[in-house]
Amino acid sequence: MDERITFLCEIVNRISEIISDKENKKKQELVKAVYEKTEEVYNDFYRILQHAYLEIDSGNMTVDEAVRYFDHERFPFRSSRKKIRGYMQHPYYSRNQELEWFNIGVMGVLCGGIHDSIERFLNCSIKENDIFAETKVEFKGYHTIVDIMNLYDRKNMNSLFYSDFYKHYLGGEELEEAIRKRLLVDIKRQMGKIDKAWQMVCDYYPRIMF
Repeated sequence: MDERITFLCEIVNRISEIISDKENKKKQELVKAVYEKTEEVYNDFYRILQHAYLEIDSGNMTVDEAVRYFDHERFPFRSSRKKIRGYMQHPYYSRNQELEWFNIGVMGVLCGGIHDSIERFLNCSIKENDIFAETKVEFKGYHTIVDIMNLYDRKNMNSLFYSDFYKHYLGGEELEEAIRKRLLVDIKRQMGKIDKAWQMVCDYYPRIMF
């Protein structure tokens, strides 16, 4: 995983610079390589989440064990993940929107799904008079699987274990069981977010290849 993400980080922003006809073949080679490596990363992330979901759902993995599992599984590519410093122009402003959306999908997969704040920004309405703005999509520091870990880490004072709602307003439901059920919902949601990012890659891949 480490080598795959390093490769993608080094190459993904170069694609947007290759837009002339004479460089079209080179562009296609780069895009194809990125597509194939991104698929491998996507499959890895999805495998990790799916395994955790099934184990938690069947009672074979506790919330604490799930947090340790996520931390262990992401360790081999932690150093490369820190290199994800993608600053992309919003596709509205780009000369090649297909390439930009493709790149955003790739970065979304690398980050374990497009972060909620980035997704809101991408979906917001861009006005005509904003055309001269230097609006960038910034992926620096975002990784959604890390968000899940922080939310369910018993040692983290900002986790659900210390939430007033979960501590005082659960009614008759046990705290541990309520948090376990919430983790299952969040994992399922995360799988959907990674699917969405990968689907974006798949949607724009043929548009820039042919």
